[in-house]
Amino acid sequence: MGNHMKWKEEYELGEKLFDNRKYKEALDLFQNIYESFIKNDNDEEHSLILLNKIASCYKVLGNYKEELKWNNECYQINKRVLGEEHPDTLTCLSNLAINYGYLGYHSKELEYNKKCYELRKKRLGEDHVDTLESLSNLAFSYGMVKNYKKQLECNEKCYELRKKVLGEEHPDTLTSLNNVAYSYGNIGNYRKQLEYNEKCYELRKKVLGEEHPDILTSLGNLARTYCNLDDYEKANELYEQCYELSKKVLGEEHPDTIVTLSDLAYTYGNIGNYDKEIECHEKCYELEKKVLGEEDLDTLTTLECLASCYEKVGNYEKADEYYEKYYDIMKN
Repeated sequence: MGNHMKWKEEYELGEKLFDNRKYKEALDLFQNIYESFIKNDNDEEHSLILLNKIASCYKVLGNYKEELKWNNECYQINKRVLGEEHPDTLTCLSNLAINYGYLGYHSKELEYNKKCYELRKKRLGEDHVDTLESLSNLAFSYGMVKNYKKQLECNEKCYELRKKVLGEEHPDTLTSLNNVAYSYGNIGNYRKQLEYNEKCYELRKKVLGEEHPDILTSLGNLARTYCNLDDYEKANELYEQCYELSKKVLGEEHPDTIVTLSDLAYTYGNIGNYDKEIECHEKCYELEKKVLGEEDLDTLTTLECLASCYEKVGNYEKADEYYEKYYDIMKN
């Protein structure tokens, strides 16, 4: 009883540390509880709680290799105690798939997502929200191994089922609609990509309002689709709209706003407005230096773009200045 009370108090402290983003301290505490009180007592219920917490700590700390190790242990215990088809076991299996993806093992990620989808379909039914989540994950995995035909097939199936189960305007259905558009882009069918992106944008605007972050995603996707169709005037118009909205919703220094500014610069170059292209790249470079640092790869990419832009307009002195700066940083 004394031991139980002691580790319970420490566990509650660990949770507070985690909630306060003190992940390393929380991890040390959770591991100590597991090794000292739980591991050798065959206490499988509390083992699973601790294993999940330890894995979560490693995840937020970016140590996906260790996260995989602890998630796998959690999966094996769940499989042994609850059975392979139990919802908790399947959640662990899904976590393992995500883990493999983070580590770049996309064939393994596909294997685990496929297994999770088939088991959830068998246990919960094809229309269950968890099964649909697994189907969406499976589509993502097919994309990572560049099987875009299967990716499209899974995304279309997921979209139709979510529409039926959740309704056309549910956020998860709209995410699937967005994924279908993305899949059409991957197979080079840009007209279909445009059709689905436009539908997604209009529905999100209706459901979420004009200033929701998902609207920015849809606007950016629409702009990229017009780039794919070589309609840079329309793409430029949409990127301008997206950039102004992003500044308002996320702030000028938000990474997504800076990326949109970079995309806007690119479209100005494509419509031959090189002065505006340089102006946007210059602004982007200053923001990236401030937010990301002078030696960040994105900052250096913008610096190289600027050098190329100045070279394009015949300002070789400025181009040489930026190229020299770029190569000096790269050398170090």
